[in-house]
Amino acid sequence: AMVEELKAAMPQRPSVAILGGTQLHNDLSRPFIEQLGRTFGERLRGKVNFITGGNLGVQGLFTKSLGPKEDFESLVYHFLPKGKELPSGDDSSFPCPFGTELAAGSDWAERNSLIAQIANVVIVIEGGPGAAGEVTEAFNRTATYLLSPEEASKSLAQANCLAEDGGPLILCVRWTGGAAGGMSFGEGVERQQVPPEAFLRPSIATEDEWKSLQDKRECERAPSAIVGMVAKFLGVETTEPNRAAKTERTEYEEDEDPAPEAARDAKKQRTK
Repeated sequence: AMVEELKAAMPQRPSVAILGGTQLHNDLSRPFIEQLGRTFGERLRGKVNFITGGNLGVQGLFTKSLGPKEDFESLVYHFLPKGKELPSGDDSSFPCPFGTELAAGSDWAERNSLIAQIANVVIVIEGGPGAAGEVTEAFNRTATYLLSPEEASKSLAQANCLAEDGGPLILCVRWTGGAAGGMSFGEGVERQQVPPEAFLRPSIATEDEWKSLQDKRECERAPSAIVGMVAKFLGVETTEPNRAAKTERTEYEEDEDPAPEAARDAKKQRTK
């Protein structure tokens, strides 16, 4: 019932959950998260809901990087246990600068479980035991989890990534480390670790796209690759960034710096 209530409280769009640590440990994470937020904001604004746990660190930085509050406030949802609130105030470290708070579960474990059950896409950046647990729960919804291990490795690429099986797409940015890098937390029954199968390339990802999540030397390509994979998986069209702005600027620059008459005439002929 709680899952249905939360789904009903958000616009009827697919949901992308951003999971990660409250502090950043990898020097490359900050510029990557900022660019990831901007890229999502430019290319998938209005096409998806963003879900976070309202934390400082990865989630707060991602939210802030989407774009101006007035454009994105209605697209971001922070799941918090009943009775818990985000800190308030104008302090620049205020975890999530905007978005709608939704009461999700009675404690943190239940909240984590609800995020894992509702998200269509789970993106993991760094992260500790909480993130590892959420990803494990999300992974348990994929078709892969239901296969025997021998079959899983053969058909994982397809199974992990079929929307009709109801499971989410899991994208761990492995080079950021922590839960996303496969780190194990705790021991015995308490142990939390992202299932190794979640690191196998799903069928919608090209080898280059997948490599940008695994290899830090490819980190600059990762934001665009992630947004591309999410759009493919969800079957939504992306808005190409600033195409109109680019066209206007080019025309303006030509007026400022007149081309020779011959070249300009040739261009006119081409465009006819």
